[in-house]
Amino acid sequence: MNMTPSKSSLDRLPKQLSERWEVERERFEAALRREETVPPEAVTVAVSLDGVMVPMKDGARTQKRQDAKAEGKHTCGPAGYQEVSCGTLSFYDAEGERLSTVRLARNKKARPLGDQ
Repeated sequence: MNMTPSKSSLDRLPKQLSERWEVERERFEAALRREETVPPEAVTVAVSLDGVMVPMKDGARTQKRQDAKAEGKHTCGPAGYQEVSCGTLSFYDAEGERLSTVRLARNKKARPLGDQ
């Protein structure tokens, strides 16, 4: 069967899934963590974290800039962007061979620098 969902359906799906996930995120993440195991032969763990600001399709960039200007604020910077973070947790054996990797990602609304 060859399914071709509409662009609007593909746009709505991650938003709806994200909303449902966030309601019970802590419970879901705890359940996933309970399933994770450290390989018995692991002697080394490597952690990698990264993040980037990405423009959002519905980021209201122009409106945010107009609002900031009306409030007398400087209008440069990441208006209409959100922070997207990702990380990996990898386990290695004594010979340096990777045994397993857990990959994580999260999209979090960007906050002004003063609120961090």
